[in-house]
Amino acid sequence: MTGQNNKNFTAIRISTTFNIKIQADPDAVFALACPKEELKWIDRWQYDMIYSDSGKTENNCIFREKMSGRFVLNATDIDTYWHTTLYYRLSRRFHSLLIYGNAAEAQGRRHRVGPR
Repeated sequence: MTGQNNKNFTAIRISTTFNIKIQADPDAVFALACPKEELKWIDRWQYDMIYSDSGKTENNCIFREKMSGRFVLNATDIDTYWHTTLYYRLSRRFHSLLIYGNAAEAQGRRHRVGPR
């Protein structure tokens, strides 16, 4: 942002780190990190696919959902837009940019499943 409009803008960084140990096949677990597949394991999960050639997570996949804002921002009924900026199935890694509601607060996430 440049010019006069940025005087009232204050960026806030939100960061979360956690580890979960799951005793399961890494490829099977990684496959569940997809908005369509999350219907199988997240209660009341709903999403709107905005862009995906395959209908699943892939490079440049974009979808919207309403659950993440509740857990990250403690805000109910706020849209979260996910943009997959990197998807590499062979190393079981993807990166996503998350944008929350009209405030355009964003968080980047890196996911890795299985041994390095």
